[in-house]
Amino acid sequence: MESETKSHSRILIILILAVVAGIIYLLSVFLAYPEFQSTRLADPLAELNSLFPLYYIAIVLAALSVVACLIWRVGNRYLHILLLMMFAALLWLTPYYLAGFVRLPDSPWHVGVAMSAPQVLGGDPVAFSGYAWYHPGSFLYHYSFVSIVGIEPLTYINLFPPICMFLFILLCYVLVAKLFDSKVAFLSLLIAIPGLHFLQLHPSPHTIGALLMLTALLLLSRRGTAAKVIPVVVILAIIIIVTHPTTPLLLSIFL
Repeated sequence: MESETKSHSRILIILILAVVAGIIYLLSVFLAYPEFQSTRLADPLAELNSLFPLYYIAIVLAALSVVACLIWRVGNRYLHILLLMMFAALLWLTPYYLAGFVRLPDSPWHVGVAMSAPQVLGGDPVAFSGYAWYHPGSFLYHYSFVSIVGIEPLTYINLFPPICMFLFILLCYVLVAKLFDSKVAFLSLLIAIPGLHFLQLHPSPHTIGALLMLTALLLLSRRGTAAKVIPVVVILAIIIIVTHPTTPLLLSIFL
């Protein structure tokens, strides 16, 4: 009973640190956005300067919550995922938010071409549609998702980075935890998140390929009959041929 109470107290302390870090982070990006927009063309370090000092305080508090989780050997998977999501948001989502979720110019034209998918498939000349011909999988997905859900393309562009980040972290954590255990998954992702510099959180064949690759690896790690392997082989073929040719190779080497 005493050990259980101590465990709950430790989890509560970690959660308090994480919540305070999250509040400071949201405040930092809210205050940094107008300053970044006004200085981004003149200051090559506008992003770093506009976020100082609140953003770095948030990073320190987030790091303290992670260190506490490691020292106290907390094995709560939900807490692990929460801390990893916050860590990834601090490092990955911040540049996208400050740039209005179009950090890379690929986002608008990828979704724009995807909205013309029927015309492209029909052979009509559509500007910048050559890439869609070579990797049509993700473009058809973007078109289908926006059409079925009924949202504006710009809203989809804004929502894609956080949703992609959530799915990527979740798939990575579940995969490594299944192969080893939750503590190994937590520690390995803490090391991996700063190193995943090639991951681009925008609507693209590259990103869709990374998510499909992780899904295929997770399916391969499951026990079952040979019949379950066939869909995985098909998924891998779709990733390599239809979605993006380099993502599976890069991600496999990294893993």
